[in-house]
Amino acid sequence: MAKKAEIKEVKQIDALSLAKLLALIQGSIGLVIGFFFSLFTLPYHMGFGRMMSPFLFFGLGSIIILPVMYGILGFLMGLVIAFLYNLFARRIGGIKLKF
Repeated sequence: MAKKAEIKEVKQIDALSLAKLLALIQGSIGLVIGFFFSLFTLPYHMGFGRMMSPFLFFGLGSIIILPVMYGILGFLMGLVIAFLYNLFARRIGGIKLKF
């Protein structure tokens, strides 16, 4: 006999756990975007020969800078989202999930 699906409500989200998760997700997205950005700027750098062009800094630097920036912003967004969710869930109820 199959069990009946149970509906539960998410009443509160731990802000730090959501912030860490969003930091990792956003950081990963930043890494992918940085990788493609460096790929697209590489031909411009190659055209300058051996000179240190700004394209090299922005291209290769984006692999480091973008994941860090996206990660930090994701962490901060996670804190804000969890705070707002907890605030609104107290007043109108949380998200209902079926298990």
